Amino acid sequence: VDVEIPPLYLCPNAHEKRALLASASCGLCGQREFDAALFDHHPPLAPARRLRLSQVSGLMERMRAEQATFAQTGSTHAAALFDADGALLCAFEDIGRHNALDKAIGHVLEQGLAARAQVLAVSGRISFEIVSKAYRAGIPYLLAVSAPSSFAVDMSRRWGMTLVGYCRD
Repeated sequence: VDVEIPPLYLCPNAHEKRALLASASCGLCGQREFDAALFDHHPPLAPARRLRLSQVSGLMERMRAEQATFAQTGSTHAAALFDADGALLCAFEDIGRHNALDKAIGHVLEQGLAARAQVLAVSGRISFEIVSKAYRAGIPYLLAVSAPSSFAVDMSRRWGMTLVGYCRD
């Protein structure tokens, strides 16, 4: 099906100059009650069992095996969730790393598997926002192909989470 939409309907004010202030921050920068926003009523997570270092490469390989789009294009991120035994619960890809994680968390919530999700593997870096989403979903272990930010490390410690970066080769 071919659909043609006149530009007027796409952007009615296309002739006007656009002024937009955009921010790439997580929304917490400049917040006066920074500590309260992050720490109040946030008890540390208690994992179902300890993750063994020997499991890490296998979990990352399993996530990579689920990246069909990445194999074809080299341009997507992935997020995979595993249970305490290392069984894959789900894996999702998206051009955005946050979108891939949101899909995975949404899937386990919809399927009633959220309580089983203990390990999150991601194909990119771990930012504070990734740690925060995992914490809110009750996932105590985070594995990443790339580096965590220092803030992500600080928050994962504060929330009782284990974070492992550079999980490759």
